[in-house]
Amino acid sequence: NSSAAYLTSFGLVSVLWFVHHQLCHNIQHSNPMIQTLNTLALSFVGGIPFTSGLIQHYANPHSYDAPNFRINEGVCVQFHCLVLFFSGLFQALMCWLLYL
Repeated sequence: NSSAAYLTSFGLVSVLWFVHHQLCHNIQHSNPMIQTLNTLALSFVGGIPFTSGLIQHYANPHSYDAPNFRINEGVCVQFHCLVLFFSGLFQALMCWLLYL
């Protein structure tokens, strides 16, 4: 249901926000690369509610495209994992540059 999708996306965004806050708390300097990585990470974090909603929609066997819902649900889960991967990757790269 939609509340499960909301809670899932809220939990994921909260964890990533906590990591981002810890990462950026003691920054003494910045450069265009760090700012770019930060923007990219936050843009993928912003996609988490969208992908959670897609999963919720296609996991419903009563949706308008019920005959193909398992295929679509799998694609949505893969897309969701890709968004999570890139948000974590850009935060990890930012961490690597900051604490090199």
